[in-house]
Amino acid sequence: RPGSWARLAAALAIDLGGLAAGVAAALTAAAGGWPVALVLLAAPALVAADAARNVGLRHRAVAQAGELWRVTHAAHRMAAGPGGAREVAAQVLLECRSVVPVGWFQLELREADESWSCFSAGPGGEPPVVGEAQPAESPPALPGIHRRSAWRVLDRRLKVEEDVVGRLRLWCDPRKLEPTAVELLDALLPQIAISVHRALLDRRSRQDPLTGLADRGELEAQLERAFAESRDEGRPLAVVMCDLDRFKRINDRWGHDVGDRALREVASVLEAHRREGDVCCRYGGEEFAVILGRTDGATAQRVAERLRVEVERCVFLHQGRRIPLRMSAGVAAYPELPVRQGRELLVLADEALLKAKRGGRNCSLLHLGDGRFKTADGALEGDDEEAPPVVEPPTLFA
Repeated sequence: RPGSWARLAAALAIDLGGLAAGVAAALTAAAGGWPVALVLLAAPALVAADAARNVGLRHRAVAQAGELWRVTHAAHRMAAGPGGAREVAAQVLLECRSVVPVGWFQLELREADESWSCFSAGPGGEPPVVGEAQPAESPPALPGIHRRSAWRVLDRRLKVEEDVVGRLRLWCDPRKLEPTAVELLDALLPQIAISVHRALLDRRSRQDPLTGLADRGELEAQLERAFAESRDEGRPLAVVMCDLDRFKRINDRWGHDVGDRALREVASVLEAHRREGDVCCRYGGEEFAVILGRTDGATAQRVAERLRVEVERCVFLHQGRRIPLRMSAGVAAYPELPVRQGRELLVLADEALLKAKRGGRNCSLLHLGDGRFKTADGALEGDDEEAPPVVEPPTLFA
C-alpha cells in the first residue's frame, strides 16, 4: 500500500538493530564474560525504560487533556442549556450517558421551598419524566453467554460549597462499566453541580414564588421569542389564557391560605398535563397562560379542553371536604388571527376568556376574529353587540 514501505523499513531497522545488539552482547560475553556484557546492556536498557516511561506519561497526559476537554465542554453545554427543571434533568442525563452506560436514571432537585422534585428515565432513550425510577432487579440479558448480575448503582450528591442542590442515582450494567468511566463521571460531577445550581437559581429568578411557574415577565419574553420563530419559519403558534372560576368565593369562604393552595393545585395540574415543549406561566391573580408552539387554533382548543377537564377532575380537599375547582379558557392562534406581535395573541386570548366567563364559565372558546368565537363542540358564537339595521338602497325612477 502507498506509504507502507516506510513503516515496514522502520520496523525492520528496529529489528536489525536489536539483532545487532544481541550479537554484540554475545560476542562481548564470549570475549570478556557475562558481567561485562550485562554492564554494557544496562545503559541502553535504562535509556529504553526512560523512553517508555516518557511515552506512557505523554499518553496519560493526552488522555487527561481529552477528559478535561470533555468535562469542560459538558459544563459549557450545561450552562447554555434551558433552565426548566425537566430540561435540566434531560441535560444531566445526556452528559451522564456520554460518560457511563446508564441503564436507569434518577435526579432529585431541591426546590426553593426546600422540597424535592424527582425526574427519572429508563434505558429506552426517552426524556426524563416526573417520578422515581423503577428498574428491574438486574440488567437485561446480553447476546451470548454472560453471567447475570445485579445493577451497579452509582449514588452521587451534587454539592456546591457543601450545599446539596441535587441527588443523582445511576443504574449501570457492571458488564459494560469501566473503572475509568466512573472516574470521569466523578470528575464531571462538580461541573454538573455548579451548572444545575446556576440553572435552578436562574429559573427561580424568573418564576412565580407561589406556584413555581414562570412569571409574567418570563411569559412575555418567551412569547415574543416564540412568535418571532413562528413568523420566520411559517409555523403556527397559539396561546391559552386560563382563569380559575369563582376564585373570590374560595377566598371569602375558606380564607386566603386555602386560596393559595388552590392556585398551587391548579398550577401543578397544568404543569403535569401540559405537552412537552409547552410553556405554562402564571399571568397574575388566578389567571394562567400556556404558550403552545407549532399548534393551530383547533389543536390548541383541544389542549385547553383537556387542561380544563383535568382541573375539574382534581381532588382538592380542605378539612376532609372536597372543594370543587373549575376553570375557563380562551384560545387565540397565529396566523389564523392577523397579529403583528406576540402580546396581541394574549389580548385576543383574554377576550375569548372573558367571553367564556360571561357565557357561563367552565368552558373554552377559540377566538376566530371579528367578534366570533367557537366552542369546544364546534358551535359558533357572535359578538354581543347587535348588528346595525340593514338599510335598503333607494329606488331610482327615470
